[in-house]
Amino acid sequence: MKSKIDISFILLFILSLFLIHCAGKKPDTLEKEPIKIYNSEAIRHYMNGEIYSLHGDWAMAAIEYQDAARFDSTSTTIYASIGNAFLNLGKLDNAEVALMTAVELDSCNYIARKQLADIKFTEGNFETVEKEYNFLAAKLTENIDIDYKLADIYLRTKRIAEALEKYENIFRKDRTQLGALERAGEILFLSKNFNKAAQYFDFLVQLDPNNTEYLKTSADLAILTQNIDKAIVLYNRLIQLLPDDPQIEENLGEILSQVREEKYQPEEFLKNLIHKYPENVENYKNLAYYLVNNNRLDEALQLLLSVKVRFAQDPDLFFILGSLYHEKGDRDEALFFLDSALMVTDDSLQVLHLKATIYEESGQFSSSDSLYNFMIRQNPDDPVALNNYAYSLATRGDNLEKAHEMVTRALEIVPNNASYLDTKGWILYKKGNFKEAEEYLVKALNIIGENAEILEHLGDVLSKLGKIDEAQRHYQKALELDPRNELLQEKILR
Repeated sequence: MKSKIDISFILLFILSLFLIHCAGKKPDTLEKEPIKIYNSEAIRHYMNGEIYSLHGDWAMAAIEYQDAARFDSTSTTIYASIGNAFLNLGKLDNAEVALMTAVELDSCNYIARKQLADIKFTEGNFETVEKEYNFLAAKLTENIDIDYKLADIYLRTKRIAEALEKYENIFRKDRTQLGALERAGEILFLSKNFNKAAQYFDFLVQLDPNNTEYLKTSADLAILTQNIDKAIVLYNRLIQLLPDDPQIEENLGEILSQVREEKYQPEEFLKNLIHKYPENVENYKNLAYYLVNNNRLDEALQLLLSVKVRFAQDPDLFFILGSLYHEKGDRDEALFFLDSALMVTDDSLQVLHLKATIYEESGQFSSSDSLYNFMIRQNPDDPVALNNYAYSLATRGDNLEKAHEMVTRALEIVPNNASYLDTKGWILYKKGNFKEAEEYLVKALNIIGENAEILEHLGDVLSKLGKIDEAQRHYQKALELDPRNELLQEKILR
């Protein structure tokens, strides 16, 4: 049964709308205001428009409202309704004209002013519309959409702190506005304030514990904040909510591949994934990573070798095999699998980097130099190739000016990379600029913490600066981290 519309109620409501005027406006004299005679035809057409709008027929509503305006061109209510109808039809130009007329007739028609501001917002006139929204926010205190629009303007104009504060205030004003807290968390995430973002999404999970998107983001943030236990708990919860989503299980498998503790039974879980999804190569890789991380390199190799034919078109599998053979010290096998990877991929950067490293380690500098030059020609802003080639030249004491130019470029791209800072410090040492070298090496240590190679380099620099005791302390720290380093032992005994 269709619901009936109480026409008498609508008529009473419409008459009340026609009587609305600016709040707080008082007559200039004590005389009674003249009674306005409302045009019955205007009211009839307006009432028809309201009925059409109730049924969602905005085209007919717009026609009736415009007919009402022909009989009464002084009503802000009529023009505001025309504007609203055109907004619902997506005709923004027509809506803007009608709403401007409504506001000219009564500047205190804040709803019309809000709709007009929304149109200007879509046009990108942020400076003007921001002032209007701020004014309207004081008048329409319950209109949350104004706060959202202001937050959006702050984001679009790169005022991140103001946007964050606005979203936080929206949530304080109305605790049902989870979207505002979510946006605040996303801003913190993009600003790399992972700890605070994690707090926000943890709260969102508490408020909406079955929201899988909140759970996924909270799990990602747990990983970024190195709270692996929490990430595992969250992914187990996701598996309960999304039991048929293999990607969730794969993600948990990737996390477990980095775990050493047995309390989560990572090996059993990873093997079960392979049994459950035998055609998903990622599950084999994750089990291999787990085995390597638990000092079982030979088992990892055997696992991946057993499926290399099945996944012969997966270049990453061959890259991992090449990496494992490199770790094992078998350079020939490593190069074989890296070349196999190159046969099935165009995205070969990581493969070429490892090949260049292997050539360097085996003293084939012409081959490594050729690869580095090729990579840099292909991508002049590849910081890894720039740094590694520069370090290779510095170690050989060859073409130090070119090495210095390349590592300087790498640091322009990634300014606070400890490895690149170490390379530059080492090149400066080789060039005899010991004081400047010290500055770069100290900065590298401050970023990365204790590192045997950087400590040794800094010890060499300090020795050249005559700071023998300090140099010895750095050598000793380096040896504690790398006890098999015979060269360090010799430096300490000098």
